Amino acid sequence: MESTLKNVQISEKSKFLAAVFRYVFFFLLITAAVNAILGFVFLQLFPIQSFINSAAIGSGTYDPSSETYFGVYVGLLIGSGIFIFALMIWIMVVSFKGRGNLFVPFTLYAIAMGVLLSACTLFVPFETVAISLGITCLVFGLMFVIGYFAKVNTSILWMIVMGLFIGAALISVFNLIWMLVFPSTFDNLYWLVSFAVFGAMMLVTIIDVANMRRIAERGEGSRNVALFCAFNLYVDFIYMFIRILAIVARFSGRK
Repeated sequence: MESTLKNVQISEKSKFLAAVFRYVFFFLLITAAVNAILGFVFLQLFPIQSFINSAAIGSGTYDPSSETYFGVYVGLLIGSGIFIFALMIWIMVVSFKGRGNLFVPFTLYAIAMGVLLSACTLFVPFETVAISLGITCLVFGLMFVIGYFAKVNTSILWMIVMGLFIGAALISVFNLIWMLVFPSTFDNLYWLVSFAVFGAMMLVTIIDVANMRRIAERGEGSRNVALFCAFNLYVDFIYMFIRILAIVARFSGRK
């Protein structure tokens, strides 16, 4: 009897973890698809590159229509940013109340994130994006292994995360003031902030994975709980990718 109960618990745990990763993969796929579609639309059908080159870089042939397309694109970015903020509130409210369906707001969030993420990937070479994605998968996988198999104290990790975020915020404010006096040091301080935030995001991923494991072990894995865990891992992956893309782009000279 005890053996049968244990087998049932293992089976339920496996189903819950499989559901979480299905959702993560599905919504990352939606984000990637929206990102790719926007890249095709605004670089091929309605090219905005000529306006950016002529206005920001001072080179290239100016196309008046590209300015209109660029305005539409910026409007999409602003709208998606506001929409993402509203969707995060929606997701949190549904999660804490324990009622409602997280699938719809999560889907909308993935679509809006695909629009917003295009600002980071639209003008970056494909090989840079591919390298950044590969590094992100490796780092994310390592953080998952640590969070799932290591007995981590999430309270201590949260204290470290808060310290890193607060430190990064203070350095950013100091950097803003300091660069007015010594502009050449701006880039060095930027790296401190970038790596501090990146380190914080890695720790947050470990915490989210550890919490997901505990939920699975307690047998509390409903569909909404699986979606909420998937949402946390999805956000961790996206923000980790953005940070890694920025680092790789700067090292490759794409500032």
